[in-house]
Amino acid sequence: MTRMIAGRFNIPKPNQKIDSVPGDYGIPILGHTLKFLLNPRGSVKEIYKKYGEVSKVSIFYNKAIVFLGPDATQEILRDTNNNFSAKLAWAEFFGDLAVRSLTMMDFDEHKLNRRLMQSAFKKQAINSYLPSMTQVMEEDSRDWAELENPKAFPLIKEMLLNAAAEVFLGLDIKKDVAQVNEHFVNILNSSVAIVRFPFPGNKMWKALRGKAFLIDFFGKIAKEKRANPGTDMFSRMCEAKDEDGNTLSNEAIVDHMIFMLVAAHDTNTATATNMLYAIAKHPEWQEKMRKEVLAIDKETMTYDDLSRMPSTELVFKETLRFYTPLPVIPRRSINECTIRDVTVPANTMIWIIPDFCHFMEEYWTTPETFDPMRFAPQREEHKKHAFAWHPFGGGAHMCMGMHFADMQIKLIMHTLLRKYRFSLPENHNEKYQFFPIPKPKDDLPICIECI
Repeated sequence: MTRMIAGRFNIPKPNQKIDSVPGDYGIPILGHTLKFLLNPRGSVKEIYKKYGEVSKVSIFYNKAIVFLGPDATQEILRDTNNNFSAKLAWAEFFGDLAVRSLTMMDFDEHKLNRRLMQSAFKKQAINSYLPSMTQVMEEDSRDWAELENPKAFPLIKEMLLNAAAEVFLGLDIKKDVAQVNEHFVNILNSSVAIVRFPFPGNKMWKALRGKAFLIDFFGKIAKEKRANPGTDMFSRMCEAKDEDGNTLSNEAIVDHMIFMLVAAHDTNTATATNMLYAIAKHPEWQEKMRKEVLAIDKETMTYDDLSRMPSTELVFKETLRFYTPLPVIPRRSINECTIRDVTVPANTMIWIIPDFCHFMEEYWTTPETFDPMRFAPQREEHKKHAFAWHPFGGGAHMCMGMHFADMQIKLIMHTLLRKYRFSLPENHNEKYQFFPIPKPKDDLPICIECI
């Protein structure tokens, strides 16, 4: 029986004294929480229209200051004076569900762990993952056209979970995939739970059980990898050393692996699903991408082949803009500081909204239109400001796996578009969800035709 894991973070409650900041706290107790969960893009636009780029809000039972726009986002994420903590922000948000991943580390600790993990994401390592990932994706997608009423999100999720097990763990865990996935889903669902404390049967209780299972599951694998390392990502982290001979503990490796599989895996699943959604709605882009992948004319790509997919690159970037994988990034101030002429007290929750930046008319031509050409060399709208487009975050905490994500998404498209054509069913429901994972609300029913 798996043990229940208590939280590893003992932190004070955030400051609630921000009344001097413009804005409002919404309805009693819940504040802006329900409005934000139901319509985040619309509610943030409403806040901006009323109060401008800085305002106070109340979300998930905490008062916070929201900073909108790329200027404030750049200042907070680059954090040249070490005024903001990612660890304290996420620990408050996830509570006992938090694991000590890179997201939950600051400053020197973060720098050390990031340096130790980087070897698993270098070009040579990524290139070595391609053959096994290709094999898994080919096998898992072989019979998609024969499925009755297929839905893209669960199909991609299972395929990527199997691929991640192969690449991250060097294991075939297909027999465990359903159970592992169930715990991943429970942890993610808890991030938007209205009731933030566990009792038997509710979201937080299920998530804590899921965390306990995953720590046990990956802890056993860590011991095996220490004894018999391979070429997978788990083994690379077990063997990683910095110039001073520092290594990662088993506990640290387990925490990092849980985070990568929960967060990074589901982010790529959502992005791949959203790309299929986009190219099913815009078949002209699907055909451009298909022409590229057929021109590569090989079953297994190499790292250098990734540069031969420029249309796929444009659609990938526009998908990340239009369907932002992480619509909100929280921080907590450590020191009193001034951002955009507003005094931020110490220990105050901060929210920045990448999704808002991605739709600002000051930087994007007709931002409500899906238009991959905005990223093409002749336009490059994303270069108007360093933080007009930042789907991978920024500063010290910029996503270390962004090149891995680029590789994986291109590999998915190379695998699927060589054999299938995708379209939407008639009268498809256009409803979209942003939390806990940004994707079509109905998991994207899709028509799959062999080419």
